[in-house]
Amino acid sequence: MQYEHILLALELISAGLAAACLAVKSQPLKGRLIACLLVAASAFVLGTNGREAFKRSNNSQNGDSLEARNIELLMRFQYFQAALEQLLAEAQKKAGADSIGTELKNKMLDHDQSKDKWTTSISDAARQSVQKNPGSIKYRLQEIVARHVVEAPIHDQLKQLQQMPEAKGPEAPVVDMLLQLYGSSGLVHGSGDGKLMATIDKSIRPGLFRDFIKLQYYDRSGEKQKHAKLAADLTERNFYQVLRIFGVIAIAMIFTLCGICTLIGVLATRKRLSPADRQSADLAIRSPVNYGFVVVYGVFVAWMSFNLVANPFVKLVLEQLKGIGHGPTAIALMTLGTYVWSMAPALIFIYMFATKPNNLPFWRTARLSLQTEPPLNSTRKKYGPFSLILIGVLTYLAAIPVNVALGILISKIFHVQGSSSPIISILLNAIGSSDALAFVIFIIALGVMPAIFEETLFRGFLYPALRWKFGPMAAMCISALAFSLIHLDFGAASQLFVLGFMFAFAYEKTGSLIPPMVAHCLWNSSTFIVMSAFFSS
Repeated sequence: MQYEHILLALELISAGLAAACLAVKSQPLKGRLIACLLVAASAFVLGTNGREAFKRSNNSQNGDSLEARNIELLMRFQYFQAALEQLLAEAQKKAGADSIGTELKNKMLDHDQSKDKWTTSISDAARQSVQKNPGSIKYRLQEIVARHVVEAPIHDQLKQLQQMPEAKGPEAPVVDMLLQLYGSSGLVHGSGDGKLMATIDKSIRPGLFRDFIKLQYYDRSGEKQKHAKLAADLTERNFYQVLRIFGVIAIAMIFTLCGICTLIGVLATRKRLSPADRQSADLAIRSPVNYGFVVVYGVFVAWMSFNLVANPFVKLVLEQLKGIGHGPTAIALMTLGTYVWSMAPALIFIYMFATKPNNLPFWRTARLSLQTEPPLNSTRKKYGPFSLILIGVLTYLAAIPVNVALGILISKIFHVQGSSSPIISILLNAIGSSDALAFVIFIIALGVMPAIFEETLFRGFLYPALRWKFGPMAAMCISALAFSLIHLDFGAASQLFVLGFMFAFAYEKTGSLIPPMVAHCLWNSSTFIVMSAFFSS
């Protein structure tokens, strides 16, 4: 609590100093007040963000959400293989025992071994998620359903579920439903009722777990027609889902190969610049005027302070995004609105502190034009819209193999479970729908908007300002480090650094924000599309 009081005091001091800076006319005094304001605001930002980073590092919510989805993914592949076995068996029966169907089945599908493999993998994954969340009814439910699907014993799991203190609270209807459907003395043929089905629809999110629970309900209540219909529908949907996953994996492999070729091409054609070319590059890349450390630092501190002051509102919105009563389109719209609300002040502060006092046009200063105009007597190449977009696509492709290799290396060495951003859990709860409008809005919110706002801030403002003081390599590293740290996503910090570096490299080579914007948009959008392909229902 004392820590909270310190942060509150720093917030009030910063607000008071900001008001004093606006009221004071004396320039020497205003300069001292601005220096004090930067110190107080920096302490407030560092303290608050440090607390937030500590909370995220101790919060396994995203990892748990991904674990639950990974269990679903394993179940999908197991179900897919079982359906494939059935199709091959039927083909064998029709064609005769001596047909190629028998040979193909014996060669590709060893039933007993594959069944044991899936049983072990799914049971272990479900058990581990329960061990990490011993008081969660949701993960107990997933373990029971998953073990039942692979025909593993569930008696001990049902007994443990019944003895949990949480089983007598608000989650009691879910526990009673599980005991009726999976217990030895529960629901029997002909005893199904609407209340039990209502509990399933209300308490279990759409997805594979709910489908399997409904199958069990129809089986135990003797509704054979509904059971057969749902089983056929589930088999068909799952079949196309797995085919879609294979398609995404194939495309990802092609993109990775193209990225490797792009990297080789860039490294092979790279040449050392002459002093004259280096000077023209400085003129083309660095900001029109030297804003100075105070202005650049002040923009970031003002933006982060504004976000932290408005943080209670943002947290309220994020909590609402996880609410059961919101559809995917509403979640997408709220995600879009929240992102714009948090990022728009950064561009406003750039205009107020940097471009307006120097009488610079904002968008031109950020170099957002669709063609570049190199300085006079410069050997730099002039790029048109097609070339700039193509360079953005190539930058995106080059980032794929680097980040895939880095992600594997980091996970092996440090056992990092992945991104800790709260947006991950929101997305995992939203992508279970096939709503096309929600999908488009998410692409705008996660792909287009970050490409505009973040590239303008980091590559359009910060990187050109750093080029006044540092060379291109140092400026790329510093801007990439800032890009990585400000996300407060330590699970993906190394990948964010690489992306920031490569986006800055594309900006350095072209003198336009269009390539990094295109690459950024493609990276975020493809990440969302891959998540949708793997984890949607």
